[in-house]
Amino acid sequence: MQYTLQMTNSTATAKCAAMIPLWGNLSRSLAGYQQKLRACRAKAWARCLHAVESVHLADEHYDKLRTGVMQQSIHASKPVHHH
Repeated sequence: MQYTLQMTNSTATAKCAAMIPLWGNLSRSLAGYQQKLRACRAKAWARCLHAVESVHLADEHYDKLRTGVMQQSIHASKPVHHH
């Protein structure tokens, strides 16, 4: 008998949905733009997209993740460029 941890689409989508509180935390953070981007790469993407290649995840889930990062956490601290 063999026991395995099988990741389903519902597990992957639940991990993506669980990222919503993190966007709020990043939004409230006093960290700079580059530091927030680094945090997304190091923690957020690793946490919700780990082993996602083993299941099919619709483009809308990736879009929601990207939108969450840009709207709630990164956009507020994006540097302003003066011309």
